[in-house]
Amino acid sequence: MIVAYYDETETMLLGVSTTDKTITSVGGTITKTVSIPEGAEMLKVMFWENTNEIRPLTNVFTTKVR
Repeated sequence: MIVAYYDETETMLLGVSTTDKTITSVGGTITKTVSIPEGAEMLKVMFWENTNEIRPLTNVFTTKVR
């Protein structure tokens, strides 16, 4: 899973990847606690099958954070 944070001009401020091997979905909801950097207005979450093939598992999730 990769979480990318963007400011109001959609400039990426920070990208964070997780090394979690398994992410559990309960009732179609995935919960992960993240720290939002100062100045972030939006975040995008991407799920990948692995880092060798870089094949996305889902569409990019985008939401406003403030």
